[in-house]
Amino acid sequence: MPRPASEEEEKRIVWERILEAALKHHKRTKVYGMQKVIATDSGAGTAAVSKWAKAKSKPERETLRRLADLYGVSLAYLQGRDATGSGPEGEFAAPDELLRQAADITDLVVSEMLPEGTGEQFIWVMRRAHDLLLDGMEENAARGQLVLEVRDQKRKHWGEHEPVGEESNADS
Repeated sequence: MPRPASEEEEKRIVWERILEAALKHHKRTKVYGMQKVIATDSGAGTAAVSKWAKAKSKPERETLRRLADLYGVSLAYLQGRDATGSGPEGEFAAPDELLRQAADITDLVVSEMLPEGTGEQFIWVMRRAHDLLLDGMEENAARGQLVLEVRDQKRKHWGEHEPVGEESNADS
């Protein structure tokens, strides 16, 4: 069984993935000056990016998500959990990568829109996220689409109408 990467190794992998994706996105071959470019792309300061490059820290998840969306790669790829990147080149990611992307989307949508949701609702969101990704939709677009669909489901099927307190007052 492979040994899990050390924290420093994980930070190094994250930086290498960010740098590789940034070089490809900006159609550059030289690393010189890329820390400043990545700082601009990420919205982080140059000092923070310098720490990433030295494996002293790594970007927060939302910063990684922003870079993944900009560079056209998956969040899992930048985090070092996937080797494919599953960018917009038209290649499908491995099935386990699609499940990881669907899980990322589901986690975000459920935590924001269904914090008190049921297991059935969670499964519906997960399946729908996976279906959208299988249809070739980019992670960011799938997340947006799913937010709209969950809002619709909440209104039409999951009974988000009037507060429970109002019903009990009518029965009194």
